Amino acid sequence: WAVVLSFAGGLLVAFRYAWQLYGRGSGRPSQAAAVMRSSLVIAAATGFATLMLLTDRILVGYFLSEAETGQYQAISVFAIFFVTVLSAFKTIVAPMISNAHAGNAKPALAEAYQLSTRWGLYLAAPAALVLWAVPEQAIQVVFGDQYAGVGTVLVVLTLAQMVNLLTGPVDHMLIMAGHTRVWLAITLTMFLLNAGLNLIWIPQWGLSGAAWATVAGFAGTSLLAVLAIRRLHGIWPYKPSLVKGLMAITISTVIIWLGRQFPIAGAFPQFMTLALLAYLAFFLSIRWLGLSDADRKLLALLRHSFASLGGG
Repeated sequence: WAVVLSFAGGLLVAFRYAWQLYGRGSGRPSQAAAVMRSSLVIAAATGFATLMLLTDRILVGYFLSEAETGQYQAISVFAIFFVTVLSAFKTIVAPMISNAHAGNAKPALAEAYQLSTRWGLYLAAPAALVLWAVPEQAIQVVFGDQYAGVGTVLVVLTLAQMVNLLTGPVDHMLIMAGHTRVWLAITLTMFLLNAGLNLIWIPQWGLSGAAWATVAGFAGTSLLAVLAIRRLHGIWPYKPSLVKGLMAITISTVIIWLGRQFPIAGAFPQFMTLALLAYLAFFLSIRWLGLSDADRKLLALLRHSFASLGGG
């Protein structure tokens, strides 16, 4: 009932703004039909992308035991962090992408694309490094000892999420520029491939097969989308300043490795200590290496947004 009420509340608020934008008296009722036609394609593409996130869990439940299904479902929750990070930056850069495309400003479009990709990596990379370093401890901290034993699978699923983050808001880059059918074709193709790989690999390799099918699905989607954006707009999600992020990742990796050499009793203290060290090392390294003008603009935008929420 909590879920039903929350969606009902969201529907009412959305209807209010939709009416304000396109209802009688708005002066733009004719635009509603065009928006709806475009939205149907986007909705279908989003549906296939969402199904690709769920197919592995559904087929694990079909082919494997209840215990394995419980373990896989539990560690899949870690993906929520990475999805949230990418979604947050998609929300921030969506208007920037739309405005840049409407004004035919390719440099601004490239900056929004590259900036969101870079900062998504900045926020998620330290967490991924910790999950790769101590996956079993992470599982024990969040879910308990009864879910341990699948640390290797968590490492692979984290790789899938990092592949997704490494290419940034590719869906928004295509959708905001009006290439909704291209995005639909990509998501449909990769959903079918992902489902096929899960059907073949799960019976053969169990949870590891499901995890690697997820990596293949994310990697294929990201690669096809990046190539489509390159063909349509002539831009990549990377620029030379990303080297600073790679250097910071290297420094953080060394710090995490050194931190693992000290004996820390208990999964929770070890996990939290390494997480703290990873983020401190990463962002101190980024600060030491220097922020670009675009990075400073993004941080100023975030500060302004938080100040507005707090009434400042």
